Formats: sequence, C-alpha cells, structure tokens
Amino acid sequence: MINILASMIFDVHSHIKQPETIQILQSNEAILDDSFFSAGIHPWESAQFNSKIKGLVKLAEHEHCIAIGECGLDKLTGPSLDIQQEVFEAQLLISEQLQLPVIIHCVRSFSEIVQIRKNLNPKQPWIFHGFNKTSLLDKLISEDMMISIGASILNNPSLQECLNQIPNQNLLFETDNSEIEIKAIYQKAAALKQLTLQELESIVEQNFKRTFKKWTIGSKEQNCY
Repeated sequence: MINILASMIFDVHSHIKQPETIQILQSNEAILDDSFFSAGIHPWESAQFNSKIKGLVKLAEHEHCIAIGECGLDKLTGPSLDIQQEVFEAQLLISEQLQLPVIIHCVRSFSEIVQIRKNLNPKQPWIFHGFNKTSLLDKLISEDMMISIGASILNNPSLQECLNQIPNQNLLFETDNSEIEIKAIYQKAAALKQLTLQELESIVEQNFKRTFKKWTIGSKEQNCY
C-alpha cells in the first residue's frame, strides 16, 4: 500500500527510494506494490527488446505503474540507432494504448526524437528527464514537453540562469540516481525562482497530477485527489 503524505513533494524519476516523498521509481523488471513506478526498456538495453517486451507490458498494466520509461535514444551508448529507434517507437505505442506519459532519455539525439514525435503525433505527455542542456530549452518549450530537472540545478550555473525561462506549467523535478534529497533540489529551485518552497511545491503538484493522471487510481484507497 502506498502512503500519501499530507504535504506532498514529488520526484518524477528516481532509482533510489527516499522517505517523505511521492516518487516514481524506475522499476527493475519487478512490480512495486508500495510505490508508484515507471516501466521501460532503456536505450542501452534495446537489443534485449524481444526478451523484455512481455514483461514490460505486464508491468505497465499494473495500477501502480504510472509512466513508460525511461526510454529514448542515446548516440553514445547502446546498440545501433536504428535498433534503439524501433524499440523506442514500440514503447511509444504502448504509452498511447495504455494512456501513460513517457519519461524520455535523450543523449545527442534530440532532432531524431522530435522527428519521431512529429511522425507519431502522440497524445500522451512526454517528460524530458535530467534536463541540463540549456541550448535545447526553446525547442523543448515549443514541443510543449515537460522538463524534469535533477541535482544539476545545485551546481550548474547555466541551468540556474535559464530556470526562470521554463514555463511554470512545464516544470518537474527528479533525483534520478543521485542520493541527494529531492527537497534540496526544490529548495535551490525555489530560491532561484524567488518563490517560497510551498509555492513551488504547489506548482509542481499541479503539474504532476496533470501529467501522471493514473497516479490517483493507484492511491485511491488513501482517498487521494
């Protein structure tokens, strides 16, 4: 059973469980009964698609699975881009069929991902996770993608400088594989945006609920929103 907190702070992509936080944990091929989770085939593992696809669909259909991913394209690591693209597109179809948003992994492949987006015209939200390449910001905003910021905000001056250029309605936060507490990321972002922590939490809460609509199904026994 998932415990929903009275004061809610959201971490949309994490590999490490943290207390006092509503997280979307990356599942390692297992159903997480006490957490919300995402399920996906990472581009580095695209060559294993045939052996993983049935398990992925089973995970994605679970009530606590509220996103597909992380998935995407990576030109630095993994099998050929053709294989990665085929596996990515297959997961996008699952996303559309199950009406789940997608957590995007993108390394030096943004133009290819945008072209796939234009070709498929998906209806589900896409979350660009681990955003720190500020040169992509205008394109991400024009594509109306959700932008998830992690621990880089603590020590990346260019990311800090562009934070206020991100529309509030596109903003999310994550810890990914960092052991830094999500609250530290929120506190830094709130200071940069000249907001109180409570004001920023409220903005992200609304973005989270709008993006991950299935989360209320997985938590209905706690009389959540």
